[in-house]
Amino acid sequence: MARLRHVLLALSGVLLLVMVLYNSEVGFYEYSEDNESTRYKLLFAEFASGGCSSTAINTDLAADRMSDCIAPLGTYAATDFTLAAFALFAIAAAPALALSEEGGVKLSRDMAKLLARMRLLLGVVLSLTGVADALGMLTGDGSQLDWGAVFGLPLPSLLVDVLLIGLGAHAIRKSLRRLKSIGEAPDRFAEPWERQGGSSQWKGSIERRKKEGGPPTVGDLRASLKLDEYEDIFQIGTSSELDSMRVGRKCHYCSGQGCQMCNFTGELD
Repeated sequence: MARLRHVLLALSGVLLLVMVLYNSEVGFYEYSEDNESTRYKLLFAEFASGGCSSTAINTDLAADRMSDCIAPLGTYAATDFTLAAFALFAIAAAPALALSEEGGVKLSRDMAKLLARMRLLLGVVLSLTGVADALGMLTGDGSQLDWGAVFGLPLPSLLVDVLLIGLGAHAIRKSLRRLKSIGEAPDRFAEPWERQGGSSQWKGSIERRKKEGGPPTVGDLRASLKLDEYEDIFQIGTSSELDSMRVGRKCHYCSGQGCQMCNFTGELD
């Protein structure tokens, strides 16, 4: 289900971007007169207002050769840039979210702190912008900004201010939580023999000497694998300290051929 959401997000971004480019370069609206057809770009903001029916557009074109609901091809307005920005963001965010959820994105501690601080700064800027506009501090006459002219969409100023404050507060909360989790993380990567809950419960000689632990030695590994123990009852019986003769087991390093580990005897005693 998570992968499906990411795929749908990416496809939505691609379709939105294609729609914007097709409308601006090819045109969604076609006007026919005297067996000749002309294509125009459809203005999304005017079309969303509900006053741009096909009949109204044709009447305006027949009377004045122009209409407020359409524009010549090859022109781009603020609405087109806004929609294209949302489309590009969706296309880029889909694989990033997928990698993040699957653990494929590995960031260093310093880079994670930098990104969290950048998100914190962005949240502060968004919140302050919303508050300042709501108080009329961004214009000379004390009124709110005309966000419809900024985004190219008929958006109420109060709605935009609330969205800015809400998005900023959300970004601030997530960044502070991220910075706190990074600060609580251990400064040093835990080695496999230092992790809790592992299947191996033995501790090496360095760990026994120092509480902070350390890598196991060759002797520790030999002892943990029981390579130096006698193999059967006969060997145990013949290895009495009362008897000067001690029988060991075949050397596992040279398979009994003799090496430096077994002092070239072929046995570990």
